[in-house]
Amino acid sequence: MRLQKTLLFILCCLTINLLSAQPEEYLFSHVDVTYGLSNNHITSIYKDARGFMWFGTVSGLNRYDGYQTRVFKHDPQDPHSIADNYIEQIFEGPGGKMWVESRKGRYNIYDACLDRFEGDFSSYLKKLGLPVYELLTITPSKSGYWFIYRDSGIFHYMPNGKIVAFRPDALSGLTVAAAREDGNGNCWVVHENGLLEEIDGRQNKVIFRLPALEKEFGNVPMTACRLFIDAQNDLWLFSNGVFKGTYYYHPPTHELRHFALDAGERRLNSNIVLTALQDKKGLIWLATDHGGVDIVDKRNFSVKFVTHVEDDNKSIAGNSITSLYRDNGGTVWLGTYKNGISFYHQDNFQFPQYRHEPNRPGTLPFEDVNSFAEDEAGNIWIGANGGGLIYFDRKKNSFRQWLHDPGNPNSLCSNIIVSLLRDRDGRLWIGTYFGGLDCFDGQHFIHYRHDDNDPYSLADDRVMCLCEDGDGQLWVGTLSAGMDRLDQRRKVFYHYRANLPNSIHNDYVSSIITDKQDNLWIATGWGIDVIEKNTGDIRHYGVDYNQLSSDNVTWLYMDSKQRLWAATREGLDVLTPDEKMFQAFTTEDGLPDNTIRDIEEDSLHRLWVSTANGLSRIAVVPTGDHGSLRIRCRNFHEQDGLQGREFNERTGLVTKDGSLLFGGPNGFNIFRPEDIAPGRRTPPIVLTGLEVFDKTIKVGDQAGGHVILQKALTETGDITLTHHDNVFSIEFASLGYIPNATNRYAYELEGFNHNWLITDGKIRKATYTNLDAGDYLFRVKASDEDGEWYDKEATLRITVLPPWWKTELAYILYFFMLAGSLLFARRMVLRRARVRFALENERRETRRMHEMDMMKIRFFTNMSHELRTPLSLILAPVDKLLNQTPQSEPRRQYEMIRRNARRLLHLVNQLLDFRKMEEGELKLHLREGDV
Repeated sequence: MRLQKTLLFILCCLTINLLSAQPEEYLFSHVDVTYGLSNNHITSIYKDARGFMWFGTVSGLNRYDGYQTRVFKHDPQDPHSIADNYIEQIFEGPGGKMWVESRKGRYNIYDACLDRFEGDFSSYLKKLGLPVYELLTITPSKSGYWFIYRDSGIFHYMPNGKIVAFRPDALSGLTVAAAREDGNGNCWVVHENGLLEEIDGRQNKVIFRLPALEKEFGNVPMTACRLFIDAQNDLWLFSNGVFKGTYYYHPPTHELRHFALDAGERRLNSNIVLTALQDKKGLIWLATDHGGVDIVDKRNFSVKFVTHVEDDNKSIAGNSITSLYRDNGGTVWLGTYKNGISFYHQDNFQFPQYRHEPNRPGTLPFEDVNSFAEDEAGNIWIGANGGGLIYFDRKKNSFRQWLHDPGNPNSLCSNIIVSLLRDRDGRLWIGTYFGGLDCFDGQHFIHYRHDDNDPYSLADDRVMCLCEDGDGQLWVGTLSAGMDRLDQRRKVFYHYRANLPNSIHNDYVSSIITDKQDNLWIATGWGIDVIEKNTGDIRHYGVDYNQLSSDNVTWLYMDSKQRLWAATREGLDVLTPDEKMFQAFTTEDGLPDNTIRDIEEDSLHRLWVSTANGLSRIAVVPTGDHGSLRIRCRNFHEQDGLQGREFNERTGLVTKDGSLLFGGPNGFNIFRPEDIAPGRRTPPIVLTGLEVFDKTIKVGDQAGGHVILQKALTETGDITLTHHDNVFSIEFASLGYIPNATNRYAYELEGFNHNWLITDGKIRKATYTNLDAGDYLFRVKASDEDGEWYDKEATLRITVLPPWWKTELAYILYFFMLAGSLLFARRMVLRRARVRFALENERRETRRMHEMDMMKIRFFTNMSHELRTPLSLILAPVDKLLNQTPQSEPRRQYEMIRRNARRLLHLVNQLLDFRKMEEGELKLHLREGDV
């Protein structure tokens, strides 16, 4: 019965990989209709000189900048739109111009400067001296371009405008199916009957014919035959299923190989091959219908299949591949039949990943990985979080699994493994969650469990960490019962609890390590404790006195320079050389997250730190300031091929051969640090859009009564805006196409602000409002994965015109108006001054005349008074004499005297009355003059 149970356990719990368990090497990103594609049926792919990706679909042409898509469609009202929405192919023509063929058989030539299409390709071909009809395609050459015609032959167009024609009679008089130039500058031509010819590009003559393919093809016309020539000048021929699979031809030896699903010497995944390319590693990618991508290694002609995996968003989007394209950065683009675009970069997905795939036998049996240990053969023991114990044979790429069997006391004590350790005797120690501690010698499991009745049993069945010191003693850290030391000879545990004297300060123990003096460093839930080897004394490090980032320490690591590193939930800490204080590093120093899960060191003394938000490669640089350090981080994320964004605690390992392993909820990554690409080429950064008042401005569009863009924004260096265009936005993008969660942009507008404004890849737009009239320079640049800024910038000069009342002419007019006003004012002031002067003179003359008149009046008055007195003195005696003299001659004389005297007195009185009247009028006149 016991034997039956053992056999049942082995049959149920032992998983042996029947196929090669390769890590996922080809991880893809995707572009589909959710990114703005007009259709998910891709017909062609092309990258232009500016760096934009172009995707032809059955319902329009799409330009992709890495973030969003701009769609070009046929517009009957626009003579410069594409001729038809069904795009057949895209290729490069003379002058680097992009040619687009539609299903109607018409070609459009894209004018990048004017951002429009020219449909009169026949006039262009006539101007070059080339035939108009039956053009198949144009293919670049070292010295110009080859124009490939179906029935008119092949024409070699030189940069100087010279054309060398190879008419049908020079090409065996047969219909051309495909042609392409090799690395030697020779053009290979495939005819519809299978005849293969080579044209010497220098001698301009046919130098070789191969009829062998005619026998292979039979009498089937090869109208759909395609040709690809790799970097080694080997030929690959395929025919969209007219013949099975693909033919490989090696010109130096005339070797001919056939690859197909059910024919030839190598098996493909499909007989229908649509196109091919060669990647940076020299591997040949064959796009198939319903078979995904077949990748051929020319060294041994082995074939690997890359297909769509259901529920895996990192696999190709579909298995029907319609087009392939490799750009100058090494990115491989795959167009699918109904699933959009998938693209892969060999420098992007750098971390081979092992994960559990239910539909693929031989993969990792359980993907939530908690711990690693290495044996003497370099193979890996894996502790799974619910999947038991797994053994990974790295040479055979196979997995073997041990699971807990309640009916078998010799089985694993628990499927939830938290920690692993191989001791100096080769035994594997297994710490579990609620299963206690196991010791495995390859055949038997020895169990150590907590027993309430045995004070020398394991303190807690939840074993968090394990450590072997220099004396071979095993130290066990538990979740809530402190630390144990196992006496392997007596099989008893000695306990270190927080409530015991001269012991650790907390019962949660997450990590235990030793230094070169064999001192014991213990990470707990309340800081770090150190047990001195020689004295047994305990030192404590915490937040309050030693500047530890957090008292909750999850992992300890002693690097090659004997520096202690502590992983906490609040950052990465390192102990200073005087062993008194900790220096902390956080996201402000470049870390992807402050929650540190594991720390390892590679052979170049760089730290690799797993976090809750990716993996970081850290270069530690001394600053020379009392032993302080600074770090430079290169961060990696899911887009780089990591098992996931988050890693599990204490799940890292450095193998004897220098490989690094990090595990998480989705499997684990194993890689050699030197294989990680040190950096990538600087991608171009371009301005992708201009908006004025939220209206997208295209070439020729009017805004405010004038045309802003005379040329495409990517081709122009400056624009002019009026004062009405006072709200505008500029969009930009870095055409790297490699997903980068840390990608950032910095932009500034010289003349407006003098500091760089930082934004991420989600907001790639700079908006400005109410700029003053003047000249400005807009600058934008992008950062790489490490946060370093690329030197390349995109710039745009912006001139904001003033309103008419602030123009130079207006200011000249204002000057003349002001000058005229000043002159007029001066004239009025002078006029009033002259009036006041004349009035003053008049008043002065009036006063003088008055004074003269007054003098006259006073003279007459005085004279009158002088006359009145004598007259009065005369009249009085005369009256007296008359009264005394009777009528006589003397009386008459007296009367005459009196009469004349009175008459004279009357005249004097009249003079006096006249003087009073004159004096009154003169005073009145003077008063009126004063007013």
